[in-house]
Amino acid sequence: MIDIKDVKSVLAANATSVCHKLFPSGKVESGCFKIGDVHGEAGRSLSVQLHGDTAGAWTDFESGKFGDLLDLICESQSLDLKGAMDWATQQYGIRTQAPTQKIKAAGKKKYNTPK
Repeated sequence: MIDIKDVKSVLAANATSVCHKLFPSGKVESGCFKIGDVHGEAGRSLSVQLHGDTAGAWTDFESGKFGDLLDLICESQSLDLKGAMDWATQQYGIRTQAPTQKIKAAGKKKYNTPK
């Protein structure tokens, strides 16, 4: 199962790459990625933070929409959350983590012998 926090973390760490994949015609200005809107129209209304603790946070100042990169993938690609997670895992090679099983070590039983 993929942890949504892990996906968000990978996306934030790759915010510039994500933005360029979603919006090839966007521009980087002063640490932000700028594009017209979630549909990739020309302009500068939509701004995505590219660095620091807020990397991946976006706001479309014209529409008032905002969110993180998973939200932006949902909006721009017309996907639900599961579809956005699938997109992110495919684009960035995020692997599911299989549940770990504890394996009991095969050992010899120790017997107390009387002295």
